[in-house]
Amino acid sequence: MKTSSSRWILVATLAVLLALLALWLLRSTASKSSQQPDTALPPATAEPGKVTPPSEPAVSLPEAPPTQKPSKRLLQNFKTLNHNPIEFYGRAVDQFGEPVTAAAVEASVMVNTGTTGGVRKSRTSTDAQGYFSFTDLAGQDLTMVISKPGYAFSTRAKLFSYTYFEADHKRHIPDIKNPVVFVMWKKQGAEPLLHYDSTFWNVSANDSPIGIDLEKGKITTAAPDLLVRMIRDDGPSLVGGFGWSAQIEAPGGGLIIAPEADFYNLAPSEGYQRLIDISQPAVPNLDVRSSTGENLWHGYKEIMLWVKIRHGKQYGRVKLVLYPPNEKLPDGSFKPRSIAVEVWINPSGSRNLEYDRAQEIRPPR
Repeated sequence: MKTSSSRWILVATLAVLLALLALWLLRSTASKSSQQPDTALPPATAEPGKVTPPSEPAVSLPEAPPTQKPSKRLLQNFKTLNHNPIEFYGRAVDQFGEPVTAAAVEASVMVNTGTTGGVRKSRTSTDAQGYFSFTDLAGQDLTMVISKPGYAFSTRAKLFSYTYFEADHKRHIPDIKNPVVFVMWKKQGAEPLLHYDSTFWNVSANDSPIGIDLEKGKITTAAPDLLVRMIRDDGPSLVGGFGWSAQIEAPGGGLIIAPEADFYNLAPSEGYQRLIDISQPAVPNLDVRSSTGENLWHGYKEIMLWVKIRHGKQYGRVKLVLYPPNEKLPDGSFKPRSIAVEVWINPSGSRNLEYDRAQEIRPPR
């Protein structure tokens, strides 16, 4: 009886000890879990032979402030500066200065009030003297397209700005007594033209010129139509700033640098010269800009030339893109660099250079 009583006392003592141990483990686990961040990801399963790094503590990010809409006053100020009444007075004439009557005129107005935006179109037509106007529009900018069968309108963008976010000298000021004149080309009838482009030839610096046969589209030394020579100084290579120039010559013919124009459909009858010089002075400091903010140094030149070749028997135009050699070789010379050429020649001898791809003549290859 005494032995049985002692056994029960021992069992009861062990039970109490186990209960205390379980309570301690429970509290310890709860304490640790409260100190570690709660993650939404399940625990990663460690691969055999690899140690799983501990997860990084979560970073507490500040709450983003609520999005604020522009105030009514701010929107009204923006609209006042950027959405203005538009008046426009224009006139359409052809290359001979004659009015283009009954031509369709479409105006596209860019609208941006701060709450609405897009393009709104308005249409009118020219009168008997080629005049037209728009007086009931409002917006930021205005562009114009004029069309009439038998006439061509330049694809060059013509943007007229009315926004006060633009500098004063760039905003269009309408004047009914001084309308904007748009020159349209009255088609004379396209003729077959010799045409090719994407043609490149290498030119060495400070060396003999290369000769070009414009009819065949090839380099030649026998009776070339054009001679092109590149010259450059000994300034720094690759980074730019060096001085360079080009000499373009038309043996047995002549050249005219064509000003930027809407159309190049009729070659001039006179004013040609045998030799033209293109020059880019050295600019040691490439960060310096002109008074209008433009770069003073250019690593290439693109020019349009009227050409008279074969002793005045053919007229055409040539677009040249000149790239000066810029890589100096160990022997002190410069690695040759390409010039790009596009050509339109009328083989009939006419000065008419209206181009129709369907009548294009390709050079023999």
